[in-house]
Amino acid sequence: MEKEKLKWVTNSSLTVDFRISDVLAIKPGEMRIGLDFGIGTGTFVARMREHNVTVVSTALNLRAPFNEMIAPRGLVPLFITLNQRLPFFDNTMDMIHTAGFLDGWIDLQLLDFILFD
Repeated sequence: MEKEKLKWVTNSSLTVDFRISDVLAIKPGEMRIGLDFGIGTGTFVARMREHNVTVVSTALNLRAPFNEMIAPRGLVPLFITLNQRLPFFDNTMDMIHTAGFLDGWIDLQLLDFILFD
């Protein structure tokens, strides 16, 4: 539980992690809506909500019922499979976040399909 409280708020031991404050500083005041394409429990989405940014989560149910954890937290889950197009118009999102998703477990053809959106 302590790890989740500090995630994306303090400096991480992983060099690929960005603090939310660093992400928001890229375009101050301009980030309002985003997409979290990942396999987590919605902690990133909850942290962004603390900064008045609405982030839709596509958390997948991989070895755990993550989607069932997102809605009770007051967050917005998106129930889709990997082979579905995202239901958003072009240029809708101010940011897209992913963590633990693009690390080699997805077939390259399917990854190309996902990244098209």
